This record gives sequence, structure tokens and C-alpha cells, in this order.
Amino acid sequence: MRPLLAALTALCLFAPALPSRGGVLYRSDSTRPSWTAKPPLSEAYYSFVGLSSGEQTLEAARKKALQDASIQVMSQAGVEISGNSSSIEQENDKLDTYHISGQVDTKSKGAIQEMQVEDSYYEEGQNPSGNRVYDYWILVQVPRTALNEEVVHLKKQASDSELKYQALMKKARESEAAGEIRRACEQAVKALILVKSSFGTDALAQEAAAYLKTLFSEVTLDPVNDNQVGSVKTGLPQPLSVSVAYGEKALAVNEWPVKYGFVVGDGRLNGHVFSDGKGQAPCTVSAFNAGGKAIHLTAQTDDSILLAGLPDQDPARQELLDVIAHKAVTFNASVYSEERRQPCQMVVTGIWPDRAVAQVRTALIQNGFKLEPQTLKNDDYYLQDLDPDVDYVVFLRSEVPQSDDMDGLVVAVCRASIEVQQRDGKVIAQSTFNYSCSAKGGGGDHHAAEEKSVDNAADLITKYVEGSSF
Repeated sequence: MRPLLAALTALCLFAPALPSRGGVLYRSDSTRPSWTAKPPLSEAYYSFVGLSSGEQTLEAARKKALQDASIQVMSQAGVEISGNSSSIEQENDKLDTYHISGQVDTKSKGAIQEMQVEDSYYEEGQNPSGNRVYDYWILVQVPRTALNEEVVHLKKQASDSELKYQALMKKARESEAAGEIRRACEQAVKALILVKSSFGTDALAQEAAAYLKTLFSEVTLDPVNDNQVGSVKTGLPQPLSVSVAYGEKALAVNEWPVKYGFVVGDGRLNGHVFSDGKGQAPCTVSAFNAGGKAIHLTAQTDDSILLAGLPDQDPARQELLDVIAHKAVTFNASVYSEERRQPCQMVVTGIWPDRAVAQVRTALIQNGFKLEPQTLKNDDYYLQDLDPDVDYVVFLRSEVPQSDDMDGLVVAVCRASIEVQQRDGKVIAQSTFNYSCSAKGGGGDHHAAEEKSVDNAADLITKYVEGSSF
């Protein structure tokens, strides 16, 4: 019977030497058969002896012996075996016929569908720990004609696969040169899957995997519309997006699959998108499950689409996933528990350098306040004179009650505070900070020390704003 091409078992190799033990307690035959030392010769069959030793159960010993025999069958066919798992299934108790099935870790796949078990023998013994152990020998035969035909079949398959592979890789490189990066990737993945399922094509598989790794490494994702402020009900005001580009010339990549997901936080979004002709891959975040300051999302190449058909545990896929993860980008967003109206006026009193004011303004904006462009410089105003659209007033106050000169070293202590009021005067948040600072200057530079102390106070207020939800 000509064997059919089947999925090959990845089998563990083990040493055939028997462990030392305290004598044989039981033999399945009165004497050990001669075939255990040398397989019989036949013009019609190839014979193989599988061996296992030191197994704790008879069934485990039998399976390991079958594994060893199957390895020898595959080796005779010229198929390289490697791996760490196996599956030998008994098909028929009476005929004692077995199918070899499973997965090959190497790039070659091919199998003899059937091998006939001709004889078996086992010994029961005891290991140094006093536990029962079993040694098992099994004699299997495969028709010479069937095995030789399988070798011819596998070689032809390898030749056919190589021709198809070269055609696919040619299309991949042509697509890459034409700027069709996704198509290039798809053709190369097809080529890789093809040679991974063929006998004797290891080098081609390595070549395809290396090409894909380079291709993925040249694809970049740049974030667009980062650091937005949104609400639980309406999500983010603008779609998140990435610009997908390829190579040194930053060629826009069309139809590149991108997946978005939450790293910190949760909500609703269209997580699987494709880039457009300009390389833009937008994602709409329509709602969040809860408010919070630390909302982080990520975007990366969608491997479930580009690597479809490549087994999850395949080493080549794992290498490509590492490249994809390295190219991933992160988005940050501030989210609040309700829809907010935040037109706001900032009022500054005391010594506040422009850089310190700008720092606090940025923190307030990120917290959801829509600040008026003009910052008032004192408290000399009336709430009723504010613009009708202003709902909040933020008071930023500072005073430097102490500034001492000690041998050219000026020490200044700044007392700074922030207060947020609604238009009706109701205070919704306030906090006060004290910060001391020193500065050196000719004759004592009081102004530099005071400004530095205010800068440091502004840092504390900024952290307070960033960590608050008003």
C-alpha cells in the first residue's frame, strides 16, 4: 500500500540504555527475543526495533517504544525529526496497526500512514528506589515499496514547493518595490506557510521569515491626536489615529491592518481598522466604562490578519510578534465621569513667572478646563463682569513672606495656592503649598531666589492638578 502524506509527529528522542536496577522481576517471554538485538532482514519489508526503558507503567513503556520505532521509520524516509511532543494512536487492537500523527517542529512534513507491529517483548524490574519500572521492545515493519515511494513523493513535493515558493517571493518583492507593502507581506506569508508544510525546505523557510522580519521592521506607526480629554458618555472628541509609513522615505502604507486596545481603563472603540491611502488608521473611542486620570491605549499591527495561517507556536511567528510589539505605540487620555462645561478664567496674584503660569495652565487644560486665553493679573474684578460663557474661575496666588541673605546665599520661602470656584463663588477645590528655595547671586539675588521658589511651587500645584478630578 502506498503511504499517504500525513502530518508528522514531533517526537522526543531518548537514550536507549537501560537503567541499573535490582534484577528482572518478570519477563513477557522466557528469553529475550533475538530481534531485540538485531532487526530481521527481509526483501519485502524494512524492520525497526523501538525501545523504551525505565517507564513507570507498561502502557507508557509501550508508547515510548512505538515513538522510538516511528522515529526510525521517518529517518529511513529521510525526514528530520525534532520536537518535544508525540501522538501515537492505536487504530485497531486486533490488527495491531498504528497511525502516526502530530506536528513537526522542523520545516519538513511527511509520514508513512501505517506501520505494522510484528512482535513485542517487555521486562518488569525495580529501580534503585524500589519502584516498579518497565523496559519495552517493539518490532515494526513497513513495506519497502511503500517507504521508497514515500521518499520519491516527498522529494517531488519539495521540488514543487520550491517552484511555488520562488513565484510567491518574486511577487512579494515586486509588490514591495511598487509600494504595495501589505500585498508584499501577504505573498511572503503564503510562501512561508507553503515551505513550512513541505519536506526538505528549511533554508527557504528561513529566507522567507528573514524577509518578513525586515519588512515588519521597516513599518512605523506614529501616534496622532494623543493626550485628549474625554468623558465617560461621549468618549474622546477626536479619533485616535496612527500614521503608517514604510522605509526611510516614510511611504504611506495603504490597507495596513491596525488593532487598538486598552492597556489601562476600558471602554468602547472600533479596535480593528485599516489605513487609508494616506497611511492614516483612525480609531473612534465612543465611550469609557469609568472615569479616571490614567487611561492608556495602544495601537499595533494586527497580526491576526497579516499572519493568518501561521501557527501560533511557530518560532517564525513569535519572532514577528516581537517586532510588532516593539513597534507598538501608546496613547494617553484623561477621562471624567460626566459631560463637563469648563469655560474658565484664570486669575493670578503675586510673583508668577510666565513659564510657571503656562505650566499650571497646561495641567488645567489636560484636566478638562477650557481656559480663556487672557490671564488676569489680580483679584480686582467682579464675578458679574466676567464673560457670560465663563463657568469657573481659577485663582493662582503666591507670596514670598521670607527672603533672607546669608553670606551671599539667599533663601526664599514661597507660599502658593490654587483655588477653583464656580461662577456663583462656590469653592470646588483648593490647596496650599509651601516651598523653600535658595539661590546665589552677587550681593544676594533675592529676585532669582523668589522666582525659583515660585517655579518649584508651580511644580507642586501642577502635580496636584494632574492628580485631581474637579
